[in-house]
Amino acid sequence: MPIIQAKIHHPQNENFEKVDILLDSASASTFINEKLAASLQLPVVKDNILLEISRFGDSDNLQTESKVVIFHVEAEDGELIELDAYTIPTLTQVLPKIDKDSNEKVMVLPEILISNDYYGKIVLSEELENGFTKIPSRLGPIICGTGTFVHSLSTKVMQNEEDLKATERAQNEIPKFWDTENFASDN
Repeated sequence: MPIIQAKIHHPQNENFEKVDILLDSASASTFINEKLAASLQLPVVKDNILLEISRFGDSDNLQTESKVVIFHVEAEDGELIELDAYTIPTLTQVLPKIDKDSNEKVMVLPEILISNDYYGKIVLSEELENGFTKIPSRLGPIICGTGTFVHSLSTKVMQNEEDLKATERAQNEIPKFWDTENFASDN
């Protein structure tokens, strides 16, 4: 598991803690243990959120009350990277990690999960014009993060009332077409 230890800072004061962070590029949202958020008194930007979390391998979804908090992660060079995360009571079970000093396996309980939304800000990457992140790999570039799709074959944003009327007409005409087609094939 990609787990790393880093300092987590309150954005407006000197409070910080060194914690284990799980990097999960397959997760859709970033999470922080609610006890860590409370102990650092992290600023709440949104509260009273009911989360329904689907975890890999679980057949049941977890429902929990949450808040969104802001914090900084300290990079190796001292740069502070601003993130926001949902608070939850428990992120994961205890997970194995290789200690960078001893190269021994240790068991840790990550207090933050950084997901696809901020993964590109943590790993060495290039930010693209559309907001996505490009991460080099031996298999070719990996595009991830949150951004804006410029062109999509499967999605069209309705621009005005004429587009909506055209769509409604098409939806009404399709059943008529199939009714006519079925009538012709029955004879």
